[in-house]
Amino acid sequence: MQSSDILKSTQEMLVHTFPDGMSEECYWILLYLLYDYMADENLALVMSSFIKKPIGIIENDIYKVPQLQFDEKKVQEIKCKLDAQGFEEWKKEE
Repeated sequence: MQSSDILKSTQEMLVHTFPDGMSEECYWILLYLLYDYMADENLALVMSSFIKKPIGIIENDIYKVPQLQFDEKKVQEIKCKLDAQGFEEWKKEE
């Protein structure tokens, strides 16, 4: 799968999962959930497009994610929302 295809499918998944936008906490958890499946640059591009935050700031945030602790209940809640929009299938796209 080409980079532009994965970016498009990720963008669509996020738009359908969060049609009204997302909270700051959700933003960090999304970075955490998507981190292992996307190149940092691609993750920053998708998130920047989705939340209208500068790519450079998002890239710096991505580097912080491995050091953060998240409420497991909230992580599972967001993962379930993503799963309802095809997250498991999306993870298999390459």
